[in-house]
Amino acid sequence: MSGNALAHDNTSDLSKLYEKTREASRLAYPATRTVGFIGDSGVGKSSLINSLLDQEGLARSSGDGAACTTVVTEFRSVNDTYPENYTVVADFMDNDEIRELLEELLSSIRKYYTEAFREVRTSEEQENIIVAAKRAWDTLKSLFPHERNLDIDFLAQEGDEAVAAIMRTLLEWAMAGLDTRPGGRDNLQYTVVSHHADQCMKHLDRLMANDDDGNNPALWPFVKLVRVYLRSPVLRTGLVLADLPGFRDLNYARVRATERYLRHSCDEVFIVSNIMRCTTDQSIGDIIRRCARGQPIRIVCTRSEDVNSEETARTAAAADAVRIRNMNNQIRQLDSRIMQIGTRRRKAHGSRMQSLAAEESNLRDQKETLELQLMKFLVIRRNTSVTNSLLHAWGDMARILCVSNKLYSDHREDDPRQANEYLALSGIQELRRYCQSVPADAQFRATVSYLQHEVPALLGSITQWVLAGTSSMTMARAEVLRRVLTEAESTLKGSTTRDGSHVHSLQSSLRRKFSDAITQQIRRSRLDWRDDAVEASLEWANVSGTHSTLRIFVPDFGYLQWHHMTYAAFCRNYGTYETAKQPYRCWNEEILGSGIDQLSLAWDSVLNWLGEEGKKIEDEISRIFQGVHDSIHEQRDLAPENLGNLLLNLRMRRTCILDAVHCSIERLIDDTEKIMDDTVSGHASSYIAGVMRPVYNHCMQQSGTGSDSRRKQTMNRHLSSRSLFQDFADNIALDYEEMIDEAFEQLNQKLSEEVATITRDLHATVTVEGEISEAGQHPECTEGVKRGVETCQTALANAQTIVLGLS
Repeated sequence: MSGNALAHDNTSDLSKLYEKTREASRLAYPATRTVGFIGDSGVGKSSLINSLLDQEGLARSSGDGAACTTVVTEFRSVNDTYPENYTVVADFMDNDEIRELLEELLSSIRKYYTEAFREVRTSEEQENIIVAAKRAWDTLKSLFPHERNLDIDFLAQEGDEAVAAIMRTLLEWAMAGLDTRPGGRDNLQYTVVSHHADQCMKHLDRLMANDDDGNNPALWPFVKLVRVYLRSPVLRTGLVLADLPGFRDLNYARVRATERYLRHSCDEVFIVSNIMRCTTDQSIGDIIRRCARGQPIRIVCTRSEDVNSEETARTAAAADAVRIRNMNNQIRQLDSRIMQIGTRRRKAHGSRMQSLAAEESNLRDQKETLELQLMKFLVIRRNTSVTNSLLHAWGDMARILCVSNKLYSDHREDDPRQANEYLALSGIQELRRYCQSVPADAQFRATVSYLQHEVPALLGSITQWVLAGTSSMTMARAEVLRRVLTEAESTLKGSTTRDGSHVHSLQSSLRRKFSDAITQQIRRSRLDWRDDAVEASLEWANVSGTHSTLRIFVPDFGYLQWHHMTYAAFCRNYGTYETAKQPYRCWNEEILGSGIDQLSLAWDSVLNWLGEEGKKIEDEISRIFQGVHDSIHEQRDLAPENLGNLLLNLRMRRTCILDAVHCSIERLIDDTEKIMDDTVSGHASSYIAGVMRPVYNHCMQQSGTGSDSRRKQTMNRHLSSRSLFQDFADNIALDYEEMIDEAFEQLNQKLSEEVATITRDLHATVTVEGEISEAGQHPECTEGVKRGVETCQTALANAQTIVLGLS
């Protein structure tokens, strides 16, 4: 078709079919699956991603600088939107996000450099505060390198209005600094294409590290997300590798953003930990608690090659110890023989020298083989032990993989005959295969739909164009058929794409259902929930100490009494904390109280309604298509071949439309469940945590005499406010309505494309005597197109047979 002039005439119907054919020939896997790698600095996470990509240095390691640990970085396959290799796209924070970040940076500094630090009692929390303060100070210096008034004294000023005044200044500096942002202060996205890997790394350095000469404000503190598009075999089937910063390396604003990405965007979570400490790594439990319910968890233990044979032999069971020592002795004996043969070889001449050289080479091969055997035994033994320990700790919650970036990088370019065993032992290839399997099911379903529905529908439309030039009918018969086809067109548009269609009605009905079930529920209950929240806060404040109904009894603890420093510690940790005397508590969930159950039931009603309405709309669309099919079938005798093909293609287009509707409903349900979890839980990125963040920060600012009383009064005022749950409801509504609009915008675009194609097929069906169709005007072109369709149909039948065998 590409060699046909008519296909390139933008006014022709064939050109539109040609463009659709070109799109279909560039099948880009529509479904993607994101695997998120997360872990503390120094565990080898970025090196692991580089190994999976077979790229050196694209994912920045913590050794490159602290900045690289704060930004989520996605590695994606090139696509139609970003077709160039090494394309970097950065999303910047908006003004509200900048304000939140600056508030948290200031809070981190003031926790250490004001009197509030005196109230911190545990050495662990003190150390965490000191590290966070240093990181925040480094960040502010990176942002404002030329501000002479920026110093610790300025940031640690005391006084009732000090924080507000400091924040005004920081915001002024930040807004002025945005002028150096690529594209200017109002630009929220920046795209740059690199010509090679080194240039790509330089662009990433600019976005994710400090300016080399320190003359310009750093970009990275206000970068929200970086996406790198690559031509990589591991990515081309829809896999997205995401490099997430560890939570211990982040301030609270970044914690909230990273946790939200983890819960909302990651299909599977890979927690990366050093194999030497993974069984005691507390960050594993912290990350698992932050994941969504049912989210697949994997634990990747790095540096599996870091084994010591002598240390292992000292602690191993007798049989293993004997085996290790025997192999070590054999290696030492071979070393000794190699040295002896080498000495004799250097003194020999002629054939004797050649004979000794061959013997020396043979001994070296034996030694390398034995060293590999010892390495395999030690690595596999330790991998098995660690895997069993982690499975005992986490059970079915996590799958365990052990890897060595060093073994992989040392041997990836060696002769395959020598390297294969080392590469297999590294575990990188196994991990890569697993990652590629994550999107496999979704991609297979998309491929099946493509081969069984989309391609046949496209070929049917091209065939309809071809058939338009093969038959004609009288004016009277054409008028009858035109009337039927026009009515069919109107019916299909009215049920799918026009205002008032079933799809548009579903969108508006979902908005009303959400408002009635969630927004109105919060408004009706907010005063009761406010009172319950105040009661909960009184228990934390010990005001209700004499009322047993408000005091919590814990076995081995008794009735809990809150020390004022414990109260302050919970505020410093945004309401989620535990101490030696106070077990784990989440104030945010206690603030929601009975609202958790009420909102859970309300959200369940939305989910049930959405599932039922989705089924109804699919049934209604099927019914409408059947009606259209029947009305056209009644006129089939008017143009048997044309209408026969049209009817067959209508069935294909119906399936495409039903698939689009079904996928959209599934996505709506999935996204609704995520927003539901954020509504009824108290994790850092939850909605209740968002409206509580300001009061926790305000409470942190209190220090000195009377600070405990001021802190508790501040908390009480915030929880007593009528706006608390109103803001809570508004934030939920903002996100949910945005999600609805985005989902239906994509669905409407797909439906419009399908209906436009059906309309073109309907118009191509009728040719009146004396008229010549577009296909009839170009008989040679039409014959070529016809042969092409027949060739495609043969290839398609073969592909469908293969897919059927795999299903």
